[in-house]
Amino acid sequence: MNATLNLKRFLLLEQYNLQETCKHLLWSACIVFSICLLCILFDLNHGAAYLSKQSSATSFVKYTIWFLLIAPCLLESNLTKRNSTLYILLPASVFEKFLHIWIKYLLLLPAFCALLILCLKGLFSLTDITYLKIFSRDIASYIISKDYIITFSILQATFFIGYFGFKRQLLLKSLAISVAIFSICMGIILLIITLMPENAPEGYWVDNLGTWPRTNYPLSATTLAIVNFCNYAVPICFVLGSWISSYFLLKEKQL
Repeated sequence: MNATLNLKRFLLLEQYNLQETCKHLLWSACIVFSICLLCILFDLNHGAAYLSKQSSATSFVKYTIWFLLIAPCLLESNLTKRNSTLYILLPASVFEKFLHIWIKYLLLLPAFCALLILCLKGLFSLTDITYLKIFSRDIASYIISKDYIITFSILQATFFIGYFGFKRQLLLKSLAISVAIFSICMGIILLIITLMPENAPEGYWVDNLGTWPRTNYPLSATTLAIVNFCNYAVPICFVLGSWISSYFLLKEKQL
């Protein structure tokens, strides 16, 4: 296709993939409901439902987020030589096919799962069962901490690019890549700590960097800039890089 993006052609592509998208939404709803049921059964087994003081609602939201991170490798079919011929011959550009995947897993599926969680929250809040009311209350109490932004961004980027990069065992290979990335990051941090002298003129900036989230020690301007860069700039760069890489991987397969 010569044109990178044609709205009419893209809408036809979405119409062609509508049945598959609905199937993925149905599977996602089943997974979300299953996670919710397992969390409730866990509380019942551990007596939280009788104490009526706490619930596993925050775990329900957290595990739903984890599902959204690995969804491309879990729901999509592998792009192999057998099933990719028809996909390649579709009258749509590479960018339009990539945009279809991007919208599905970064906009449509998260919005759909969020709507399901809100519906469950509203349904539980209307019941007369005290435990379900507490479960509904605890759903709203879950907030993604900035300490987990890097973790979530690495996982999302790894599993997103894993769908385009691997031909078989997408989930396992993407998980292995994620573990390798985390291991490398931890190795770099430990290496910096071991190389840092004890009486550093910077005022123990590595120690402060590690303990700051808990002790809130005052940081120098340089250290604070490093913290903010690691918390915000690195995840953004990593995710954007994964999207660009995924696009070129899909373009390579199409060629």
